[in-house]
Amino acid sequence: MNIKYWFHGSLQKIDTFEPFSHFGSLESAKERVQKKKIEEDKSSSPSFIHKCSITIDENEILFLTEDWLSNRAQSLARALKENFPSDLKFVEIWKELRDLPSSGMDNRERTIKVNEIGYPKLLDELRMRNLKAVSYKNEVEDKGHISIVIITPDIIHIQEVIEHT
Repeated sequence: MNIKYWFHGSLQKIDTFEPFSHFGSLESAKERVQKKKIEEDKSSSPSFIHKCSITIDENEILFLTEDWLSNRAQSLARALKENFPSDLKFVEIWKELRDLPSSGMDNRERTIKVNEIGYPKLLDELRMRNLKAVSYKNEVEDKGHISIVIITPDIIHIQEVIEHT
């Protein structure tokens, strides 16, 4: 992947990133923080753009053909199943998350439960395959540009943190 810098937008300064953190173009990071400010009613709060380099070989990236349109574990599992329909493990993880019991839970509670179960399963499976990132064509922020989700955070190197208003 021939991109020198990747950007991550957030409402707080980040020193280390967690698995499944998203990175993309500078424009996508700016768009993301603007959406977060609106969602969290923090329009007057500062935001931060993290300019990062990523140390990774192309064979350590799983390339998806489309955006999964959500930061949820079940959405990533669905995208993996749809991109690799003959991969029985991806199909199995998606079915398990899809079929989790949800009686007595509202959507937010179910999402939290699915993420708590799904992200570790996805992390284990992707790491077992020696993958360190998942790449996709972003259809939400800076539409059409490539974004990347990090599986192994130690490949991220923060070059600069810019306070963005």
